[in-house]
Amino acid sequence: MVSLSDVVSFLDRLLRVKELGEDTGLIISGEEDVEIVCGAVNLSFNSIEQAIDRDCNLLFTHHAAWKSTDADLVEVKHSRIRDAGMSWYVSHDPLDLHPEVGTAISLARVLNWEVKKFFCDGLGVLAKPGETTSLDALRLQIAEGINPNVQIWKQRETIDLVGIIAGWGARPEWMQLAREEGADTFLSGEAIHFGKLYAQEAKMNLLLAGHYATELPGVQSVLDRVDRENDVETVTLFDQASADLF
Repeated sequence: MVSLSDVVSFLDRLLRVKELGEDTGLIISGEEDVEIVCGAVNLSFNSIEQAIDRDCNLLFTHHAAWKSTDADLVEVKHSRIRDAGMSWYVSHDPLDLHPEVGTAISLARVLNWEVKKFFCDGLGVLAKPGETTSLDALRLQIAEGINPNVQIWKQRETIDLVGIIAGWGARPEWMQLAREEGADTFLSGEAIHFGKLYAQEAKMNLLLAGHYATELPGVQSVLDRVDRENDVETVTLFDQASADLF
């Protein structure tokens, strides 16, 4: 068991919230003693209830409940956390941009790809997929390691360098940056119409493995660090309802 202030201080240091912290850090403060830290991608009702059922003292999420994403449900979710006496910590941009536990580098690490460099101001990584040389083999590897429902848009046979930005990362301006660095393939969670069109017209392979699924490794990386360096139990909450929303 540790104090809430100690765990929060650890997370603040790890995620550099003083440098990058807008709408991030400890949002709701509950009980001071922390035995169990749970982690989730979304502040969904599913994740909140799972955390409560597990007697979680501190819930860590990558996404907050924003007006732009949760609308009238924001305060309902906040109230449920307060009523349970639970604390809530959020890290969006700091986690995406982190050079060690960030969403992109954690995704590459799960796939056991060799990270060559960062791009897009640290938001993405360029990685070599190792022995995998065909797009079908790459799709199978992602299906087994990240999401069995990975979608693929094939434009070329070549797979030499993959640009990775998790979540909603397949945006034309970011894909262009990867392409300028030599990437012939792009891996992300999701894309709107114009991201797919850019991949088609720029002749880049595009693989989409789901917003939730591509960001979950980053949350797991944070919990691994919390577990190693603090006297607490950590639990990764899997939210099937979020995972199903491709």
